[in-house]
Amino acid sequence: MLHAARTASFSSVLILLDLSAAFDTVDHSILLSSLSAAGIGGSALAWIESYLSERSSQVAWAGKVSAPRPLTTGVPQGSVLGPLLFSTYTKSLGPVITAHGLSYHCYADDTQLFLSFSPSDTQVSARISACLRDIQSWMDNHHLKLNPGKTELIYIPALTFPPLNLSISLGDTPLTPTPCARNLGVVIDNWLSLSENIAVVTRACRFFLYNIRIIRPFLTTHSTQLLVQAMVLSRLDYCNSLLAGLPGSAIRPLQLIQNAAARLVFNLP
Repeated sequence: MLHAARTASFSSVLILLDLSAAFDTVDHSILLSSLSAAGIGGSALAWIESYLSERSSQVAWAGKVSAPRPLTTGVPQGSVLGPLLFSTYTKSLGPVITAHGLSYHCYADDTQLFLSFSPSDTQVSARISACLRDIQSWMDNHHLKLNPGKTELIYIPALTFPPLNLSISLGDTPLTPTPCARNLGVVIDNWLSLSENIAVVTRACRFFLYNIRIIRPFLTTHSTQLLVQAMVLSRLDYCNSLLAGLPGSAIRPLQLIQNAAARLVFNLP
């Protein structure tokens, strides 16, 4: 979408919201109401209520343990239900965002907003700031806490227009555009060249290839292949569809990594 907007001479803004301890602050009563509004009832709702109830927390310090305190907030992290329950909890945030004309994408507690606009639009900063104010209000009502210090904004200018000076704030914190940011494990830059992401992936793969090469004399070909697939090829494969359309010179470092991995597996110089 961002590529298509830039090709059509539109500028875009991508905002990556950061929540503090998101899973721990989910209010159980609001969550159960959200599930009921989504059509979940009867024994299914009772089962989830039982799953959330009778949980407690304790603090250990200097050899002493505090008395248990009942938990009325939070969904267990690392569980199968955790991300699903959190997504249901934040379902009503969508209409708040789209009411301002912005699009959004949610993945568990990662929420990103994006807006494509004409470079001549002088109201874009006000629209985005108003949207962020309503998001902040929604978060407060749902006991979630936005972290302005870690919320990132990327401004992607149109190809044929000079960059726009944006003035966007989240509460009392101004959001200054950053040249690149990590989005679900991929480093996005403001020119959509993915050069920084390619550099990060290349460095990580070289590190693992170096360490596997040290122990290669003690490994069989099959064991080396498994290590390379788990540590190196998995990183090359992750979101590699984003590389479509890039020139060969841009992705050449990744091709060299793949060649080196093949030589290491087959123990070639």
